[in-house]
Amino acid sequence: MEKIYAQVIINQFNHSIDKPFNYRIPVCLIKSIQIGQRVIVPFGMGNQKIDAFVINITNFCNITEGKIKDIEQIVEETPLLTKNQIKLACWMRNYYLCTYIEAIQVMIPSGLKIEKREMISLNTEILDKTKKQKWSSSFDREFLQYLFHKKTEVELEEIKKRFPVKDLKKQIKRLQQKEYIFIRQDFRTKIKDKEEKYIALSGKYKDKGEYLKEIRKGAYKQKQVLEYLEHFPCNYREFRKKLKVTSSTLKPLLEKNLIKITSKIIFRNPYENKGFKNPSVSLTKEQRFIIDEFRKLANDSSQKILIHGVTGSGKTEIYLNMIEFMLNKKKQSILLVPEISLTPQMIEWVMGRFGEQVSILHSGLSNGEKYDQWKKIKQGKSNIVVGARSAIFAPLDKLGLIIIDEEHEITYKSSNNPRYHTIQIAEKRCEIENCHLVLGSATPSMESYYKGKAGKYHLYELKHRVKNIPMPKIELIDMRNELKEGNYSILSNSLKKELYFNLENKQQSILFLNRRGYSTAVSCRQCGYLEKCPHCDVSLTYHFNGKKLICHYCGYSKLAPKICPVCKSKKIKYLGTGTQKVQTIVEKEFPNAKILRMDVDTTRKKGAHQRIINSFKNQEADILIGTQMIAKGLDFPNVTLVGVIIADTSLNLPDYNSAERTFQLMTQVAGRSGRGDLLGKVIVQTYQPNHYSLIHAKNHDYTHFYNDEIAIRKEMLYPPFKEIINIVFSSENEKDLIQQCYEFYMELINHTKKVKKDLQKDIYKPVPSPVSKIKSKYRWHMIIKTSYPNEFKEILRKIYHEYLNKSQMHISIDINPTSIL
Repeated sequence: MEKIYAQVIINQFNHSIDKPFNYRIPVCLIKSIQIGQRVIVPFGMGNQKIDAFVINITNFCNITEGKIKDIEQIVEETPLLTKNQIKLACWMRNYYLCTYIEAIQVMIPSGLKIEKREMISLNTEILDKTKKQKWSSSFDREFLQYLFHKKTEVELEEIKKRFPVKDLKKQIKRLQQKEYIFIRQDFRTKIKDKEEKYIALSGKYKDKGEYLKEIRKGAYKQKQVLEYLEHFPCNYREFRKKLKVTSSTLKPLLEKNLIKITSKIIFRNPYENKGFKNPSVSLTKEQRFIIDEFRKLANDSSQKILIHGVTGSGKTEIYLNMIEFMLNKKKQSILLVPEISLTPQMIEWVMGRFGEQVSILHSGLSNGEKYDQWKKIKQGKSNIVVGARSAIFAPLDKLGLIIIDEEHEITYKSSNNPRYHTIQIAEKRCEIENCHLVLGSATPSMESYYKGKAGKYHLYELKHRVKNIPMPKIELIDMRNELKEGNYSILSNSLKKELYFNLENKQQSILFLNRRGYSTAVSCRQCGYLEKCPHCDVSLTYHFNGKKLICHYCGYSKLAPKICPVCKSKKIKYLGTGTQKVQTIVEKEFPNAKILRMDVDTTRKKGAHQRIINSFKNQEADILIGTQMIAKGLDFPNVTLVGVIIADTSLNLPDYNSAERTFQLMTQVAGRSGRGDLLGKVIVQTYQPNHYSLIHAKNHDYTHFYNDEIAIRKEMLYPPFKEIINIVFSSENEKDLIQQCYEFYMELINHTKKVKKDLQKDIYKPVPSPVSKIKSKYRWHMIIKTSYPNEFKEILRKIYHEYLNKSQMHISIDINPTSIL
């Protein structure tokens, strides 16, 4: 028989083994092995058993027959990865300079990680021969008797609990060498199918009276069980609870075959039986035009569309119509939102329209729920997937459409390896699977709108709100004038006035501040001491609950000081403002108002986003205070006022896209106002009222903002005119870090000299990162701005591997970062 081989990727995060390895497929597995499956292979000098992913099957192998190893077993019968996902993973490795396994791991649920167990069983044959011998120790006798009475394999972890001795593994190894026991390695996934038990009459008799004849007279509890049960199953847990039945009561009934207990796999679905309703609505002229254009384009090969629609213009309704069109063509769709806070509302709209054929994927689900949703998609039971960033990898095999709502959001960029951008993944997936991409936003990113203007995307505009509801009026308040007039509050007089008006008229308000916590810094007024994180180069944020200072980078916390640790002064001052402080001030100013707060601190518990949104939507609160998670996508018809506490937070960041971020945030948060029948108003408080991003946001003028910003980008050679590669170096030893940074820089310069193109001018010297220390590691970075990213990637991969072997510093390479902080 012709020999067949598999190329596999070893499931270990190690750059030195980042390549396909060849294994022979044994005859017994040839018919069952498939590309995309997970297998167990012996790896390395010690033939350690490890899981790996099959990425190719071939009849050729360049390894000599005596050296090639065999695949030992298949973990799952159904492949975890599709062939298209493997193509995508290979592309990600080259584009983002990550490893194969890093790309593969983002495509499968975390709960599917392999756990290795050691299973120990008794060698009954050798035991018979040694019955008459004297045991070398009491441990041997007790241990082997324990296995004998178990009559089955026992997991090592269970044995450790029964025999808590220091040298247990050594003793077990000795018994194995004497052939008294067998040791087998077993592999299983962490997450299992959830099972529910059911109980019913066994079916032994048709008449219940026949069952009762087999019960002795005094067995009242057994009689009660039989009288309660029917031939159809009922929930075992509820049955036990209601009848207060013990196992001892049920055991004789099972032995007489009068009852049966069965198990059924239960699908973990947090959105089951929610009863969402979202009927179709009549479309505006603008909406209908875009949908008609999409239907025409969708008949061709892969198309890319950008919808620039003002807030409240009905982009979601367009998405739903597009999804319906794809369903009619027997095609599946993915709909992405940037944050979990937006997911509940989008789920309600999509499930209200399409029901049970919708699956949900986001980080707010438990591992079990994520696994069940993924399994439902994998089995072809879902035609629509709604979720956050990671849902882009949903294993749909008839994908026709990918929609990315609020496409400008930076949360679509991963901050961990592989540092992928969801839009780039979507574009590549559309290319591989010949499906369509739709991007939507009221404030498109510079890069996306530039592509739209250049014809790389089909660009469509929605210039009016649904029902021709007017855009809210935006007023810029110069906080410097408030100070001159003696108002030292974080609330301007105009904002206070409008809040009072809304409370009197039973209308709702939103207050936005993109900083959580109470105060952003704590210092001593006498000596100037500033409380900073000992592990990061940032000031600690004061949180009122618990009176703690917390680092928002590494999580370090300590109790807030009552006296200065340096000069022992009691003149401790709390500087800056966070959402907790805003809540305290608003509660004091408006004691009768019902207030909710939505930020990272109030949404840690599962379902917290949903509860806060539903509460505010049901008008159980007057004022909602929050960070950027309330700034976009949410629809509250009774909100007529939005107050931006301070608009300068994002404007003052040392980042090339700070003006764009500010315009987007102001426009998006302003869009939460006046979405119902009442007119909306927005108060934006700032110390820079003449900045072009705020002026254009005030006028709802994206076009003029784009023209101003794109001119600056062109002059400064920032995206979309050049691509950026940000290389971040980190180490606990600052002196070594600086030296190695410059060595890396010179190595890069020398390599680029060998390339024909003049690439050295694109490389900027290493400098300290804006946040120069995080988690006790010093940070420097080096930026490349280039029109030739592929040439640099080839060079960087080579140098990167060299430094992994000879340097202690950590190197992170980010392709087209959304931030260089």
